[in-house]
Amino acid sequence: MNSLSPLLSRRERLRISVRFRLRPGQTSDKPRQLYIRLKVDGTTCADYSSGVYVQVDKWNSQAQKLIGYSKLAQEANQELEAIVAEHKTLLAELMRLQKAGILVQSPTAEVVKQHWTRKTTLVPTLLAAYDQQLTYLRSLDGTPDAREKRTLDKWENGKQHLTAYIEEQKQGRLTADLITPLWAEGYYHWLIKRPLGLASAARYVGYLRASINHLVASQQIARNPIENYYPDKGKDKPVYFLESVHLERLWGLEVTGLPTLALVRDWLLLMCYTGMDQPDLERYVVNPSAFEQPTESGSMILINRGKTDLTACVPLLPEVNRILSLYPNGIPTLTNQAMNRWTKIVQQQIGFDERLTTKICRKTAGALFLRLGFRIEEVSKVLGHSSIQTTLRNYVRVTSAMVEAGMRRVQASGGSQYPFKHMHKAS
Repeated sequence: MNSLSPLLSRRERLRISVRFRLRPGQTSDKPRQLYIRLKVDGTTCADYSSGVYVQVDKWNSQAQKLIGYSKLAQEANQELEAIVAEHKTLLAELMRLQKAGILVQSPTAEVVKQHWTRKTTLVPTLLAAYDQQLTYLRSLDGTPDAREKRTLDKWENGKQHLTAYIEEQKQGRLTADLITPLWAEGYYHWLIKRPLGLASAARYVGYLRASINHLVASQQIARNPIENYYPDKGKDKPVYFLESVHLERLWGLEVTGLPTLALVRDWLLLMCYTGMDQPDLERYVVNPSAFEQPTESGSMILINRGKTDLTACVPLLPEVNRILSLYPNGIPTLTNQAMNRWTKIVQQQIGFDERLTTKICRKTAGALFLRLGFRIEEVSKVLGHSSIQTTLRNYVRVTSAMVEAGMRRVQASGGSQYPFKHMHKAS
């Protein structure tokens, strides 16, 4: 009956009794309200309203439910189940706070009643935690740490999924400190059945994990119970990028009499030589000097990625200045629709077999910096990746090609076909 019972120990479940009763003498044909009689570890309190109305002759006090299979009866019984679940969750929450030293005394029936009737929790519910994080992300608008609109849209989608799951499980009062990796796994599999892909389901679980991390950072809870739960994202998609021949064709693209095509070409080239996402690049080109920092080896672009809030450190290549110099008054921006429409034409013109996107251009930058001699951990910093594993996963094809090129250079120079053979013998 109680879908929250796996979250509670046997001892916690036995400490509480939630019963529903009609006031004595209520025999009218009109619907009457059920009242809650609560008992917690031997303590009781005055009966209080449940908010659920029933027909007196349909109420089975012993079974604690309405008799029959009508839609009204089923809905009322579901409401009663949810009320029982909420009380048990609230008691578990109070008990944990008492064990943590936040509450001095063990919770009583009166304390549970007061918190339930106020419809509040001492620790934010999962939905409240998610709302806090989403509000925080929105508050960053207009700052260097602002999130992209598409990122915020994905967070909104995540909220809708989480709300639907919590409502289905009747866990509206489930607080952020009470969930477990097993609960998160159930949410993950539920998302897959929506149906969503493995990567999307894992992303929405990640949003929930980030929301609870925000509670920890603001000292609303002590720890994140799912901090180490990372569900399977499925197989990585193939990674594509422009080869040197494609870049040469892009530079030599015939754009005479086609100013929009020329503009699209230049935006794509800027992405290929900086590795920035389009929104970050648009911020940079408005005032490049605000993001550039001189070093002994040349200038570097320092910019916080809108997607991850991590700082990307991009060496300023001469190709970037070459393109920007074509627009003394600033390079005009393009709508996503215009960019996508013209990018299809560019794809055909340069003979690129895959679908050309701005993301392809960003990955092209990673390959380009590797071929220029930057180490993989340096390229990871250039692209603003949160983990070097992401960089390794994306560019293993490039590094393999570089090893093969190195082997060919060794062979061409007259070196051994097996360069480590003599070292092995010497050892």
